[in-house]
Amino acid sequence: MAWRITVPDDEGQNLRFLLNLSVENFERLAEALGSTAPTFHVGTFARRVLAVAGLDNYEAAHEALINLNSISGVAFNRGESLDRIASDVSSQLARMEGLSTEDEGSFRSRLFRLLSIPNVSLVSQAFSASFEGKNLYERSSVSTELGPLYSADIDSMELLGGAVFHELLVSFSSKKGDSEFTCRLDYEDLFELRNEIDRALARRESLQKYIVGNGLRLVSDSTNPSDKD
Repeated sequence: MAWRITVPDDEGQNLRFLLNLSVENFERLAEALGSTAPTFHVGTFARRVLAVAGLDNYEAAHEALINLNSISGVAFNRGESLDRIASDVSSQLARMEGLSTEDEGSFRSRLFRLLSIPNVSLVSQAFSASFEGKNLYERSSVSTELGPLYSADIDSMELLGGAVFHELLVSFSSKKGDSEFTCRLDYEDLFELRNEIDRALARRESLQKYIVGNGLRLVSDSTNPSDKD
């Protein structure tokens, strides 16, 4: 049996936002999708696009763009043509939302056009490669504390000295939910961590220059809305 994409009810309602846009606003959205600096953080990309397009009803537009990128990712991962995907989604939306034949055709045309914009595919592919099946970093901290050291005589418990202790805490999310781990660090470990971060940043800059230098599109790993690299 031929594979078909399934659109959940809430996504269908979000996607109908694309059909309800005026011609002018749809053109602004399409132009913004093509011109906005892409990032594989889909939510950040959606916020950037909407800031450029200047559309009203921000929440509905944001959710529609999230769903659009999800559909694009499904199309790529399944090796399906964009025309087939647009047709599947529009026919389901027509049944779910009671669209007329004319509205179904209009939605299919709009969806196909948006899915055909290179940035949409780039963002969904980068998101899938970066996050799917991976533990996602949330935050981290290094605590540094003073540890008192006492005499061996348990009766007197005389304070003889002290030591400085460091502990790394990393919080992350996975399919199993939110988790965290801790590990003790010494003085040299702190420098090793800093050196690893500096190495990663230098490697990031080098690889980004390689991508751009070869005339390719760079999909940023930054969540900073003002970061255009």
